[in-house]
Amino acid sequence: MKVPPHFWSWALLSAPGLGVIELVAHLYFRDRTPQLEEYAALEPVVRELRGNAELVAVSPYWAEPNLRWALGDELMPLRDVARPEERRYAAAIEVVLPGADSAFPDWKVDVSREVGGFVVARRLNPSHQPVLYDFVDAFVGEGVAERVNVEVGRDKANRKPCGYKVNARVTNGALGGHATFPSQRFECSDSEWDFVGLTVIEDQNYRPKRCLWAHPPSGKRRKVIRYDGVELGSLITGFTGAPYLIDRETKGAPIQVVVSVDGEIIGEARHENGDGWKGFSFATDKYAGGRHSVEFEVFADSSKKRDFCFYADVR
Repeated sequence: MKVPPHFWSWALLSAPGLGVIELVAHLYFRDRTPQLEEYAALEPVVRELRGNAELVAVSPYWAEPNLRWALGDELMPLRDVARPEERRYAAAIEVVLPGADSAFPDWKVDVSREVGGFVVARRLNPSHQPVLYDFVDAFVGEGVAERVNVEVGRDKANRKPCGYKVNARVTNGALGGHATFPSQRFECSDSEWDFVGLTVIEDQNYRPKRCLWAHPPSGKRRKVIRYDGVELGSLITGFTGAPYLIDRETKGAPIQVVVSVDGEIIGEARHENGDGWKGFSFATDKYAGGRHSVEFEVFADSSKKRDFCFYADVR
């Protein structure tokens, strides 16, 4: 194919032109993206709009570390940042960056403010489901061993208690490794994996999820987490999950979670490889208003590569 006579001249001239266009585009989009220091101006507005422990969120999601840097743990605690989902919140204080869309388009705007290039809005959740009891929160603070009991065994007659420790060795697997193993936990054997305690895993979208680590025990035994004196409502809801680097592998046996109230099974959640952060919900209307014993029984046919974490609450 014959090259047009002016092709090379055009190509040489267009290269600097493309460079200029790229530079202008870079400066334009750089100026549209708020600098880290600009987030600090949001703190008094967010604090004013946030009434009763509402969720504080940002859109787009990638800006969350910047917003949390500016607002701190008080306004953006780990409990909210690594939330199981949003139905538990009556409202959210959302910070939206220039040019971005809301992550909660169906939530009605109650009040809105402009701060620099940001829009800060208090949005009301149309699908709010109040949480009456949080089984993960029960692992926070003093008196955990009085609220929770953990045992391991093949059957009820042969269960052995897991001792509660407040100063166990904290470890994590760094990049691509296991979740952080907390200092406060119920240890069920000498294996550092064999415990029940609060940690954070990543879901299929690499977003953090705060949950209870409950690695299925070996030898076809079952791990039982029991809560006594829980006042129930109409539902026990929750999620099952595994760190996604493990969950995305198609290896390992399914993990079962059997939920019982006063010894009566009300439902069973099954976690397969690749399920991601998977929800479950079991009716408890017949127990509503009274205080009951609730058990979560975790097991798998094989414990190999069965890193597992779950969240549950009463609604």
